Amino acid sequence: MTSLSDRTLRKSAWAVWWFLAAMFGAAAPLSLADRPATAESWGSGGWLGDLAFVLVIVSFPIVGILILRRQPRNTIGWLLQGIGLVWGMAALADNYARYGLLVNPGSVPGPDVAAAITEGIWAPGIGLMGTFLILLYPDGHLPTPRWRPVAWLSAVTILVLFIVVDLSPGRLEESAVPTLPNPLG
Repeated sequence: MTSLSDRTLRKSAWAVWWFLAAMFGAAAPLSLADRPATAESWGSGGWLGDLAFVLVIVSFPIVGILILRRQPRNTIGWLLQGIGLVWGMAALADNYARYGLLVNPGSVPGPDVAAAITEGIWAPGIGLMGTFLILLYPDGHLPTPRWRPVAWLSAVTILVLFIVVDLSPGRLEESAVPTLPNPLG
């Protein structure tokens, strides 16, 4: 079995980072397009709250790429990139759903599915930040092998929570259109 070279890992890290930039870049015009349709954000901070949230979230992959360009095998750098991927998907799906359901209904395929995905995507985002970043910091390893059950339980909990929330029948109460029935549930 051959291991990936540092050069290949660096290229992969940059590819992930540029993919994240594209996701956030695609979400931005959709977000701006829905401002007249949605006066307040889900966090009730308006556009300033949205901007503050995005700036905080974008800092994770930025710090991740800064780490990975020097140390391409650093677990924390890759974890920060993963956190960015989750929140990038959340931003893109949420703004896509808002555009397709509120701004220009019927103009894009599957906005209801995008809204359903955003319903539970907070679980992996917060789980990675609140559990694995803390468990693996600073060297990318668990403090001792005794922490393995905690890591496994956390991973399973995050996955199950995401699936259960996304597949629950009923209305998408946390989405852009709270009266929308869950197409996945």
